[in-house]
Amino acid sequence: MLSHAVPADGDCLYNAINHQLEQLGIAAPSIPELRHLAADYIEANRDTMICYMSNPDTGDMLSPAEFDKYCHQVRATKAWGGEIEIKALSSSLKCPIEVIQAVGPTTVHGEGEDAKRKLVLTYHRHMYRLGEHYNSTKMLPPKSVDEEDD
Repeated sequence: MLSHAVPADGDCLYNAINHQLEQLGIAAPSIPELRHLAADYIEANRDTMICYMSNPDTGDMLSPAEFDKYCHQVRATKAWGGEIEIKALSSSLKCPIEVIQAVGPTTVHGEGEDAKRKLVLTYHRHMYRLGEHYNSTKMLPPKSVDEEDD
């Protein structure tokens, strides 16, 4: 598998997912539509999702107002997406999403979903100036007959 670079513009997770869907021949929602899907899922599953969300300054669980603000930022800004949004999109799109990283184990959200629809992303903690980043992947091209003889 090869890494496929997507822009480091705040929409990297959504661009990587979009690229994966297109490679599988699945109708790919636009970036704003993916953001809406993620925010809608998070809001609809508030009681479950809020347990994994905390205020970055205090470490406390989000208040209802902070939760609403978080969902608004997912939906309407270029706020960086992470594990919460991956979980939301995996469930919404009915696709398992595998995240490969250089350090630490590979994670898979939506393991019960159709394996033929699996999306594979790479996570880069410190590779880019802006900090954390997601890229897409693509399959290696098949070896030619000449390459196989080497």
